[in-house]
Amino acid sequence: MESTPKFTIRLAMLDDAERIAEIHVESWKAAYRGIIPQDYLDSLDQEKRRRVWEEMIPKTEEFLFVGESEGQINGFAHLKLSRDEDADESTGEVTSIYFDPTSWRKGLGSRMMNHLIRHARSIPFQQLTLWVLTNNVSARRFYETVGFFSDEEIKLVERPGFIMEEVRYRLEL
Repeated sequence: MESTPKFTIRLAMLDDAERIAEIHVESWKAAYRGIIPQDYLDSLDQEKRRRVWEEMIPKTEEFLFVGESEGQINGFAHLKLSRDEDADESTGEVTSIYFDPTSWRKGLGSRMMNHLIRHARSIPFQQLTLWVLTNNVSARRFYETVGFFSDEEIKLVERPGFIMEEVRYRLEL
């Protein structure tokens, strides 16, 4: 567990799923406004996300961390073995890192990412990857500031009514 006077990172518990789902939906709506069609963002279902996280939390081969300030969860991040076809067991993947929009730009994302990196090294992964929307300039800048670089690999993710283009970022551990 990592702790500072105002921010603590710990493994998620089943009781955290509702708050994680709330953050997931609210952060998508704020971060992807103007990037993803608004009707898709408006259709995001917090209850559906809660069920997904409830299924994931007990998995021992995956790591879902939450960040708390003053007893309130304000962010989460998910780390697991990479799903990429060109990866082996030495590559981990950060599948998500999201914070309540009221917690943005306070250094908490960097603290969470540093925690993930330390945890990944202890597994031991030799590298981490993540996928980010190609036109999400703010997120790409964040990943670059914590040491990730784009390896220029692109994938298309189909959603109802649109296709998202994502670029892969990589960090050698």
